[in-house]
Amino acid sequence: DYDLYVRYTAERKDRNERKKLLANATRNWSDNSSFVIVKEPRAGSCMASLAGHGRAKRSTCYDLLPNNAKGPVMVVLPAGKFKKPFAIGKFELMADHFNRFCKSTNTCKPGPARSRKLPVTGVSLAQAKAYAQWISKLTTATQGSPVLYRLPTTEEWAYAAAADGEQPEQKSFNCRVSSGGNIIKGHALLSANTGKENGWGLVNHIGNARELATSGATALALGGAFEDALTNCGVDTKQPHSGTPDALTGFRLVREISG
Repeated sequence: DYDLYVRYTAERKDRNERKKLLANATRNWSDNSSFVIVKEPRAGSCMASLAGHGRAKRSTCYDLLPNNAKGPVMVVLPAGKFKKPFAIGKFELMADHFNRFCKSTNTCKPGPARSRKLPVTGVSLAQAKAYAQWISKLTTATQGSPVLYRLPTTEEWAYAAAADGEQPEQKSFNCRVSSGGNIIKGHALLSANTGKENGWGLVNHIGNARELATSGATALALGGAFEDALTNCGVDTKQPHSGTPDALTGFRLVREISG
């Protein structure tokens, strides 16, 4: 009953039916010493039951920050070859989200308001990791239990970007197309929330801004950027990254799923 209750909650099923299922679970397991009653998951919570359904808006998730501000929108991925499902940013991290970090910590200068929906670029590997630590601390305090955000490993990023082969048409990526010396496509960064999704709901995983990921102590920039030729933009596009800021590189975060 409880597993069904969690699934019904994730799918936004009828509230009365959810209450009935929770009551049944509580009654049937009340004599079990390991049974703990938990509160109903908040709408939008990142749960394993959302895995693989990130293309549906109701199956995306996010954490609440202080003052009921929403954290980055995430999609939950099936465990696959990993030990358990995990969430990853649906979009490249937007400048708006990074600006909150800058204002809160006074460790960086917020970008202009006009670019708040663009992917944040011009940040170092250290700053990206600091942002992950900052939002982990905030959401842990808000949720009352440990929450961990971090940069993806190169394996996690490639798995999320590949989405079991379900990709939009290549022409939809913000990569460079030229003809006769004129740039037809790939002029500049586009808003992080524009573009076609892959099968698991990731947007701009190829092109737009290339994205930081780690492999041990090594950093790489993955997926290509808007300045890269369309023929060189893909899930397998990668290059070593020094960790210093540049105008083409941004990031999206992984959020670990408990349980």
